[in-house]
Amino acid sequence: MTLMLMMKKREGLKLKSLLTRPNFFLIIRIKQEGRRGIVIPVPVWILEELFNTLADLSLLGEITVFRFGKSFIHNSKAKHAYAKFIDLSPSKALETFREVFGELRKHGRFRMLEVEDGKNKIYIDLY
Repeated sequence: MTLMLMMKKREGLKLKSLLTRPNFFLIIRIKQEGRRGIVIPVPVWILEELFNTLADLSLLGEITVFRFGKSFIHNSKAKHAYAKFIDLSPSKALETFREVFGELRKHGRFRMLEVEDGKNKIYIDLY
């Protein structure tokens, strides 16, 4: 009896994963009362490439600062600030942001942002 329930659960999970498709566009909609709205579709792969490029550039900057930054620092306070900078890694932050965005893509369509201020409306959707 429990084997049958486990198989049905597994089939249900497969069906649910088949029903949700990944997102391919980030759609930005800007509407003003009395004016025609603006729709800006941005392909998600462009955003992923942008995140990858920014992470690579920040890693290159970190390596440069790490290699050449030590030789220019003679003050002890500056050395302490330099050590804190090395602990805070922009490339790791961008990598984490890219991973979170990749996970959001897997969950199908949804509205990320909805701002309504009287006459102005801004929507950001993942399609």
